[in-house]
Amino acid sequence: MKVLIIEPIKQVATMARFLDTVTFGLKSYPTLIVIDGLDEVNGNDVQCDIIRIIGDAMRDVRLPLRFLIASRPEAHICLAISKLRSQFPDDRVSVIDLNQDVLVHRDIRHYFTIKFGEIRSMHPYLPADWPSLDVIAYLLDRASGQFVFATTVIAYFSSPDDRPDDRLKVILKVLETPVGDAPYSTLDQLYTHIVHSVPVKHRAEVMKILGQLIVIRDLTEQHDILGVLSKSSRIEQILGLREGDVKRLLRTLYSVIDVGDDLKLLHASFPDFLLDPSRSMNLFVDVTESRMMLGLAYIRAICNPPGR
Repeated sequence: MKVLIIEPIKQVATMARFLDTVTFGLKSYPTLIVIDGLDEVNGNDVQCDIIRIIGDAMRDVRLPLRFLIASRPEAHICLAISKLRSQFPDDRVSVIDLNQDVLVHRDIRHYFTIKFGEIRSMHPYLPADWPSLDVIAYLLDRASGQFVFATTVIAYFSSPDDRPDDRLKVILKVLETPVGDAPYSTLDQLYTHIVHSVPVKHRAEVMKILGQLIVIRDLTEQHDILGVLSKSSRIEQILGLREGDVKRLLRTLYSVIDVGDDLKLLHASFPDFLLDPSRSMNLFVDVTESRMMLGLAYIRAICNPPGR
């Protein structure tokens, strides 16, 4: 930070008047530094150090720069950002949650429009209105704000050796996936990496929690005899865990689960991955087993009502 950024900027600053004269006020140094994929840097401590070092530099030196850090919301990164925000006024550090950003859905729709146009130009037999607006709306819903989903399926449709309309039917589950095809390979690698971030000793418990979150999707009521469906305390009761265990066990899965007061799967494509053994392999969630655990919890609650 000192050698590559601070010292060069200081040198430029000493020449500010000269530069203003020869460039008519236009600065020759960058105003934005983008750090993409911070969570992919090896080592959680290193990731947090990068955030801390940037904060120290911006606090101690008046730099004419802004830093844009893109990352999955891993627990340690969220904590490091929170510490950074506490050191500055509210307007100095801001956080954008792409899961809540409506512009992301607009951008993904635009991406689909452009890419499907390119695919149609490569395959003239495709109708001008292929795919339909309903299909694009379905794909947007499955993307859940994830560009990686959009780029993954577009890459699958773009194979020059196969018909895009047939491959779209595979994604829509109208046709069976051909042997040897892996429509979601990039997405599957990402989800596998995320779940494998859970320590092995806790992974079995985490998979049971994920099973309950998937079961919750199919329940129409907001609560039952065990409590509010999305509360972590309810899942702890079902699985025989202690208070606080669910949030502790899910701390490495913030990028796919909203671990707030109410638990929520963030991406529609994540449970699709977990429920397909050909994609998730040893991370497959048997929802039948999850429902049995829920049923046993109902029986225990009926036989041992509160206050009995």
